[in-house]
Amino acid sequence: DNPETCPFNKKNGRPVVVLKEILGGRKGLVTAWTPYIGCKHPDADKETDKPDSEFEQRLKRSGLAEWQSRQTFDTYEHAEAKPEVVSAKAKAILAAKNKTSLVLAGKPGTGKTHLAIAIAMDVMRSGRNAIVKTVPDLLDELARADWEHDDFFGLRQKFRDVSCLVLDDLGKEKSTPKKLEYLYQIINYRYMRGLQTIVTTNAYDMNELVNND
Repeated sequence: DNPETCPFNKKNGRPVVVLKEILGGRKGLVTAWTPYIGCKHPDADKETDKPDSEFEQRLKRSGLAEWQSRQTFDTYEHAEAKPEVVSAKAKAILAAKNKTSLVLAGKPGTGKTHLAIAIAMDVMRSGRNAIVKTVPDLLDELARADWEHDDFFGLRQKFRDVSCLVLDDLGKEKSTPKKLEYLYQIINYRYMRGLQTIVTTNAYDMNELVNND
């Protein structure tokens, strides 16, 4: 009713005098807020009482917990609004929009995982699939499937082919030659096909990442 209290209409409406029915069936001139053409929430014409079942399925397959799904760009806040923190958020938003890969590197507590999940959430809302995994968990899952002769190749292909793969905490894994081979096969496969891969790491610079076996 009033753009001053509507986050989607704010400062885009205009007060106009209209003829409107008032008490007792009488009509009178009253002031009302009328939005400009096109000034409304983009989902206004959609059914809001039914969840997006396809999105819910993508979210379920992503490996994210329900509380993690609330880690979006809108909820990203950091006490230290340093230039590099602002820049990281801007680059994460661009990566989500342009379907490009990104490495988020820095000390713990800067919100790297939050931004990586926010990218995955945007990807899934756009209709594509995403998987979010810590690198140690991903490699353990592959090693277990390989050791137990489970569907190792199907599992590896899932990580290879997904539209967006978030590899969280690179460098935290206990490396073995076999696990490094798994990781190389996945990252190289995705790189060669231009698939979106988002990496977070506590390494402060590329040298530290490269020197970590």
